[in-house]
Amino acid sequence: YGSFTRMKGLVVNPAGSGGNRYLAVSIAFESKDQAVRAEMEDKKVVLKDAILTLLSEKTAENLSDPDRRDELKAELLKETNGILSDGTVDRLYFTEFVLQ
Repeated sequence: YGSFTRMKGLVVNPAGSGGNRYLAVSIAFESKDQAVRAEMEDKKVVLKDAILTLLSEKTAENLSDPDRRDELKAELLKETNGILSDGTVDRLYFTEFVLQ
């Protein structure tokens, strides 16, 4: 395992929910490269905005389907690595995933 960077307590309203539903999620990013961890801290605001934007574009139906969870992780990983320039995140883990 590499080192981890965490984003806790991210909350979004899913697309088409009219503000009546929400997703609360916490994410851990794993990387074997220490430079990535430092860059993630420097770009935390940009990363958080990109993640919240991506999650809020998903419908509650898409988010509630456990079979699509790996697809969502892949999208988030691609988005994150597209922002980073000093290396890449190797894996992404949901440490909290609550859809109400």
